[in-house]
Amino acid sequence: MGGEDSRDSRQSRRRGDEKAKGGVTKMGVIALEWLRRIYDEAPHNAFTDLTEFKGQYFVAFRTGSDHASFDGEIRVMASKDLENWQEVAVLSTPDDDRDPHFAVFRGGLFLYFACRQKSDPEGDRTMCALSEDGRRFTKPKRIFRKSNRLWRPKALGALLYCASYEVKGRWRSLLLESKDGLSWREVSTIHDREMANETELLPLPDGSLLALVRREAPPRTALLCRSRPPFAEWEKHDTKVVLQGPAMSFWGREIIICARFYDRGRPYTGLFALNVGRDLSRAEILHLFTLPSGGDTSYAGLLPLDEQRLLISYYSSHEGRSSIYLALLKRV
Repeated sequence: MGGEDSRDSRQSRRRGDEKAKGGVTKMGVIALEWLRRIYDEAPHNAFTDLTEFKGQYFVAFRTGSDHASFDGEIRVMASKDLENWQEVAVLSTPDDDRDPHFAVFRGGLFLYFACRQKSDPEGDRTMCALSEDGRRFTKPKRIFRKSNRLWRPKALGALLYCASYEVKGRWRSLLLESKDGLSWREVSTIHDREMANETELLPLPDGSLLALVRREAPPRTALLCRSRPPFAEWEKHDTKVVLQGPAMSFWGREIIICARFYDRGRPYTGLFALNVGRDLSRAEILHLFTLPSGGDTSYAGLLPLDEQRLLISYYSSHEGRSSIYLALLKRV
């Protein structure tokens, strides 16, 4: 399916979009170069991730009847030019498949996703499929243990690290480690209060790990955590900002976050800069840009193309049906 320029993108080129203005920070002015709606065929299209693998771009997302239906399945689309997109794979189990995440590791493309069982509310599990070309995937197999959902794995040295959250009892966020992307071991507990769940990791140049934890119970604000090898203990800082469905990456030398946030009670998907030094308690999260979005929205994938251009996949329902969007942001 070819990419289609969104109505918001066309209007912003003519007159600007009041919710999608660039912000001036030490990163400079951030502007929307283009926005494309690349998929809207299911009643509900959501929960994206984005990567580049062997000269092609890949976007994964869930399609289903609605946000919480039990008929979700994972679709993978590929493109060589970011304009023309083709569906190359559908991964499905008998239950609700959701929250796909890519990891390029050891020459292969790993695709992880959560599987939610209607017959067992505490039986959520994580599935994994592997591809050598991004188009043909192995049959999904269960990894780690029951009642855990893995978020987005990140490579650090020769290992993969990932945060997993338990979906029973009081919930908690765990740090996992893997040598092969399939067998995972628990390293430590990142956070075990306030219904900690979706947790995004970011390896730092000094070998430490940052973790941004979504909290569902009060105060609901995101928790920024940091740990150094062997990752047994975590220092923590309340960001005072509600951020949901987080993605975190370096863009040049700067750390960026893309997540759902709330402005006057309304949800949007936004881009933020994270300023963090040796003293974690002085970390700052600065709003950079609000993507054309609203309603049911978030769950972005981040892919810096260079120090000036950033590619973002996300979903939003601001144009009606929740759809999959691809945005190119530029520093100007």
